[in-house]
Amino acid sequence: MIHLVGIAAGKTLPAEDAELLRTAAHVAGAPAILDALGVPEEKRLPMGRDMAALGRQLRELSTQGQGIVVVANGDPLFFGLGASLLPHLCQCPTTVHPAPACLQLLAAALKRPWWKWRVTSLHGRDDVFALLASLTHAQESFVLTDPKHDPAWIGTLLAERGADESFILHVGECLGLAEERIQHLSPAAAAHASFRQPNVVLAERLGPGPAPSVDGVPLSHDGTISKTATRALAMALLAPGPQAVFWDAGAGAGTMALEAAARISHGMVFALEHSPQRLAAIHTNRIHARAWMVEVVPGPMAQTAPTLPRPSHIFWGGGITACNLEVLRQCLRPGGRMVASFVRLEVLEMLRQHAPRLGLTLSLHHLQHSHAEPLAGGTRLVPANPVFLALMEKPA
Repeated sequence: MIHLVGIAAGKTLPAEDAELLRTAAHVAGAPAILDALGVPEEKRLPMGRDMAALGRQLRELSTQGQGIVVVANGDPLFFGLGASLLPHLCQCPTTVHPAPACLQLLAAALKRPWWKWRVTSLHGRDDVFALLASLTHAQESFVLTDPKHDPAWIGTLLAERGADESFILHVGECLGLAEERIQHLSPAAAAHASFRQPNVVLAERLGPGPAPSVDGVPLSHDGTISKTATRALAMALLAPGPQAVFWDAGAGAGTMALEAAARISHGMVFALEHSPQRLAAIHTNRIHARAWMVEVVPGPMAQTAPTLPRPSHIFWGGGITACNLEVLRQCLRPGGRMVASFVRLEVLEMLRQHAPRLGLTLSLHHLQHSHAEPLAGGTRLVPANPVFLALMEKPA
């Protein structure tokens, strides 16, 4: 039998777990935990980052009938050792003995229910996009930190995006220990503070979530902005799901990226733009739309696109050339969709010539939209400029 035993910070082991440790032939865990528990050297199993190798070793020892204990802080299945190790234990008889997770300890210290918290782990991983998606969509985001991605790093991330007044960071340090401390800081204040290890963060959003439409948002732009009807049809053709990787290529004011951010709750959104003036506008618009997950990518499309996570969906509103078509086609994931929005007939002919040659299925849409305006006590329809939308799909 293999026992995964959670260790509660600052607490004495329950009698049952202490007896398991005393009688076990082998004990695996982080050296600091084994030291704190006083596990004799002859019982210790060396443990590195290779969970598959540790799993094989534990399976072999288990078949010999030897008692095995694996210890971890808190709940072993909460982003812990157990969650990484269990898939490698196969059918070995295993029992999990959880202790309170750090999330529960922070909730208790704050006297807050935690069942709606969205959880992101940055412990030993650079998953900034998952954190940004959570900060955008969740009222309360719980973050597992590490020495690199600490509360100061999170504060800097938010402050640099202009979100200092939109969040408060509740920081729990050394939870469950005598030196436990709880702080409530603005992102800017956290960015310039130092924190005891280990620590965790609850990022509380102080206002509403992302704007579902930019029509009610005070946008900064130079006149090159996709109209409501164009955005609506383009988004319907793209149909990004909650885990999509979305590019707004030639983003202009970034309106498609901003609206995509409201739909994509667990994915990534990028706004690619070369013009310094338009880049500044996107940064401003991201604040007004509260679309914190939009990553603004400066530079020529041909240079920046290959450096980004491959998109599942692309809206292409600027820089529509045959050269950029090939760049975007190469980056687009198999089965991905791309919609180009344009008004010039020359662009239409370029796409008709090159998209099929590059293996893209091309579907053309022509949008002629009118809106109502008052006239002489009545109403007339005023037509907007006609727009082409070219849907291109890459075979799976």
